[in-house]
Amino acid sequence: MTLRRALVVINPKAGRGFGTRLAAKPEPTTDPDASTVAKTSPSARFLASPVVRVYEDAVRPMLVAHCFELDEVYAETRGDVYRACASADLVTADVLVVVGGDGTVHEAINGILRNRAFPAVPPVAVVPCGTGNAVATACGLRTSMDVVRAVSERNALPLGVARVSVTTAGAAAAPAPAPGSPSSSSSKPGSPQSAAQAATEPAYAAAVVSLGIHAETALGGKNLRMLGRLRFALTALWHTRVNPRKLEGKLTLTDARRLVEADSKFSPREASITLDGPFWYLLATPCERLTPTFRIAPWAMAAPRRVRAMPPARRLQHRPVAGDAGVDGGEWDVIAIRTANASPGDVWDMLKMATSSRERDITKLPFVEYFKARGLSFGCVNYEVACVDGEPLEVMSGGALDITFGTGGISLLGLRTTTT
Repeated sequence: MTLRRALVVINPKAGRGFGTRLAAKPEPTTDPDASTVAKTSPSARFLASPVVRVYEDAVRPMLVAHCFELDEVYAETRGDVYRACASADLVTADVLVVVGGDGTVHEAINGILRNRAFPAVPPVAVVPCGTGNAVATACGLRTSMDVVRAVSERNALPLGVARVSVTTAGAAAAPAPAPGSPSSSSSKPGSPQSAAQAATEPAYAAAVVSLGIHAETALGGKNLRMLGRLRFALTALWHTRVNPRKLEGKLTLTDARRLVEADSKFSPREASITLDGPFWYLLATPCERLTPTFRIAPWAMAAPRRVRAMPPARRLQHRPVAGDAGVDGGEWDVIAIRTANASPGDVWDMLKMATSSRERDITKLPFVEYFKARGLSFGCVNYEVACVDGEPLEVMSGGALDITFGTGGISLLGLRTTTT
């Protein structure tokens, strides 16, 4: 039987960011009846990363059972996933399996786009092991069994990533530092980018780009990873109730549509839409949820759902889902909240509404401005730090954050929408 090749990149520190690798790799054997799946000793498993345990116990055995030859790469330091995907032989791989969270996916996507084989690259399957797992959730992948099923079915969904660059005052657009590159790790807050940094290649985002309270919340909780998703609530409470800070600047959306809530429809497409600040909250994403419980973009691509058929009168209003023909992969959803329309307390109420178990729609709030756009530029008055898939990106005073949505060439493996 011909074995298929799977390149597997594992980030042992995804999620809560603790534990050691302690992985047991499959040992080759000449006995066709012998198991090729090695086991970790009980004493080692106590200290092993939860991500490694998920991979060893669930994902690896099922991939081997589906006749995959595994080429495994364990990340030891920041940037290892990026470098592995950028230098790997992707032409001979049938699938690329990423074991980690959205930050791991971010590094993998940036590495793939810089691989010399691109665009002749295999589809990507994401094993959700992070805190948010927005990309995996959008593909309907919630468990390791979902991932193996997606790999076996090979249901490929196009991924429209965002190309992110920074423009400094009086200079041409400077691409954002690539993950794991010297420029991305050597820059310090408050210091301008050097000429070498400005010459780095662009960064690409798969899940979210944000400024304001969301960026401060996502980046401010980096040192609280042991708390899991609770850290987001604590940092959001701080930045809305205790220490809110205005985001000064002007937002320009290109090739955009505005949601008209009275009609629950989008307006005709406009070449350019400009919003004057200041803002409290600014976020762009192609995903309905940034965590399984955080539904921030109700009109974005939703995860496939397994639901029972309901009578027409009881059916919910249709939202675009992964794999739908009507989904425009070149658009991302943009949520903006301006200080003229809302207080920091209103933002806190919106965040609570987005995490409500009752599936409430934040676009019903009068101060939420909701768009679909193919491009975005935000001119910053002050020094700001943007969140790009959970990674910080500095924008100097007088500079601008420029984003082009919908860069193609990468496919994700996901589940189809099914009804019973």
